[in-house]
Amino acid sequence: MLYPQIKLQVLLTGKFQLSSMTILKTGMKINMLTIGEVCKIESIRILLAAGIAAGLLWGCTGTDQKATHPEEPVVILNKGQEERGEDNTSGNETGNISPEPVLELETPGGENSAGYTYHWPDGNRYVSGRGSLPGAFPVDIPLGGTAEWLVSLPDGESSIWAAVLEDGRTRAFKLEDTRYREISVAPTRIQPGQPPALIFKDGVAKLLTPPAGQASPYSHPVMLDPLSSSLAFIAADGDLVFLEAGQEIARLAVNALPDARLITDGNGNILFLSDPSERYDHGVLGDGLEAESATLVSINPAPQVIAKISAASPAVFEGIAPIWVDLNADGEREIILTQSDRENGARLVVYNQAGDQLSSGPAVGKGYRWRNQLGAVPTGAEGEMEVVDVLTPHLTGRVEFFRLDGDRLVLSAQLEGYTSHVIGSRNLDMGLLGDFDGEGKIEALLPNQERTELAGIRRTEDGAQAVWGIPVGGIISTNLAAVTLEDGRIVAGVGRQDGVLRIWIPRAGE
Repeated sequence: MLYPQIKLQVLLTGKFQLSSMTILKTGMKINMLTIGEVCKIESIRILLAAGIAAGLLWGCTGTDQKATHPEEPVVILNKGQEERGEDNTSGNETGNISPEPVLELETPGGENSAGYTYHWPDGNRYVSGRGSLPGAFPVDIPLGGTAEWLVSLPDGESSIWAAVLEDGRTRAFKLEDTRYREISVAPTRIQPGQPPALIFKDGVAKLLTPPAGQASPYSHPVMLDPLSSSLAFIAADGDLVFLEAGQEIARLAVNALPDARLITDGNGNILFLSDPSERYDHGVLGDGLEAESATLVSINPAPQVIAKISAASPAVFEGIAPIWVDLNADGEREIILTQSDRENGARLVVYNQAGDQLSSGPAVGKGYRWRNQLGAVPTGAEGEMEVVDVLTPHLTGRVEFFRLDGDRLVLSAQLEGYTSHVIGSRNLDMGLLGDFDGEGKIEALLPNQERTELAGIRRTEDGAQAVWGIPVGGIISTNLAAVTLEDGRIVAGVGRQDGVLRIWIPRAGE
């Protein structure tokens, strides 16, 4: 695959952490900025010298398909505005708006990289780049069944999308501009309810799968090295198993939560929830088990447990994964968890990697009330990091922004009327964070309570506001997924209950 040559000149003020990933297949080096507390980008200059590919042949079957979509994209500027243009006619309109400079260029995709339902391997649902979602081109793809999960990866200026249907069937597509073609994906079926992790290697889409019959059916493997075949997965008995070239090389008895997501930091460390318990019987996340602890494992020089964080009894960590980011700009990642108990309900807590509690937020004040943590992004008034969650997504659906203040997480803004979860589901990934409208500010992208619209919720000087919304054309049935293309543009998508995959394509020039 030909990649454009990319030259970046970035002037930064404030603290930041820089890491890099080198892709051997292409020789392309991707620099990734981990969001810091004060990371202000004064200027980014991008010079693109792209090779032009001619005569692109589409389709596994030798045919290309024009996407089914509304004649015009619909933008809802005020909540409740009616949809229009849902006549499923074709079009190919282009915009002429010059894009603003991209705030950050992070590319979690490309050859040998993995796509997860929670977007970023460290559990932070932040999408880099710059979107144009309110005016984007909606593309509808029939799936032949209702999708439960959706994962995606960029492939240069195109994108790869894989949907897992309710019966476990898998379907994958490649999109470029407003055209799509179905591509093969292996396996063609996974266990119903099992979440997917997608790789796109040597032009082939694959879902990461452990050896048959050995793994927990409620989790998925993770890549430990994007340039090798090393994987880790949760076994049916709660062990953490390590594979190299399909062969088991190590196993740790860690008593992992059956539906825990293994999150990674890119430096050979794995973090996950552990010690399943029934001592808090809320049961809204797919079963009656919640974690009594979180476990940190290092694979260097050999797999070993290096830290364990225990919830103070009778509390549990209610969720399926922590968020693992540098929240206080000290150059080290912090661990964000949702802690719950029968008396007080849920609160956010922050630990360091040694297992010491650093801060906590207010509890709901009533048992069996949950918070769904989404991520941490620099949305504060001075660019400081804030933790974003949705309080009681099954009830009032209050979007909350918390900032660090010493040993406390202080509520700085809130807005009601949205959701990020369907009760009884293991899908906790119905929200994303990023600059989805290209105006240089981060929004929380969330469904309304009916799951028929997506709203861009932005921090303001005195709180939070839904600044735009777009119709979905049906009821959302999957997590939200997004990719950042090679030029920094964001493409977003969702699956619907009517068996359609809707993907919003940026218009040309946006």
